[in-house]
Amino acid sequence: LALPASAHAREPEPEPDPAAGEPTDELSPQAQQHVIKAYQQYQSRAYASAEAELRRAAFFSPRWRPMHFNLAVMAEAQGKLGTAVTEYKAFQPFATPDESLVAEQRIVELDGRRRKIAGAYKQKIAVGAITMSIGAAATGGGVGLIVYGLQLKKDADTEEQGSKLAIT
Repeated sequence: LALPASAHAREPEPEPDPAAGEPTDELSPQAQQHVIKAYQQYQSRAYASAEAELRRAAFFSPRWRPMHFNLAVMAEAQGKLGTAVTEYKAFQPFATPDESLVAEQRIVELDGRRRKIAGAYKQKIAVGAITMSIGAAATGGGVGLIVYGLQLKKDADTEEQGSKLAIT
C-alpha cells in the first residue's frame, strides 16, 4: 500500500533556542504564523481555536515571553478562570513592571470572581437542599393526611354498617 507524500508530512521541528532558559520577544517564522492565526481567531471570538493556535506557536517558540499572558487572555475569554490565573502567574516572572501590575490586577479580579461564583453555587445548593427537605416533609405530611382520611372513611363505613345491622 503506497501513501501519498502528503500523508508523511510533519510539522517542522522547533528551532533550537540559542538562549535556552531565557525568555525572548522573538518568534520563529512558524510561530509567527500561528500567532497571526490565533489573533484572527480571537477577533472572530473563536477562543478555543485561538488558544490551540497559541499552543502550536509555543511549540515553535517555547520561550516567547508574552505566551503565558496571551494564554491567560484566551482562558479568561472562555470562562476558565482558574487556568487564566495560573497563566497570569506564570507570566509574572518575565513581565515588565507595568505588565506585572496588569497581571496582578487580573489575578485579583479573577480570584474575586471565582470566590463569588463559588459562593453563589454553595448558596444554590443550600437553597435546593432546604427546598427538597421541605418538599419531602410536605409529601410525607400529605401522605399522612391521606392515610388518616382513609382511616376515618373506613371507620365511618364500619360504624354505618353497624348501625344498619342494629336497626334491622
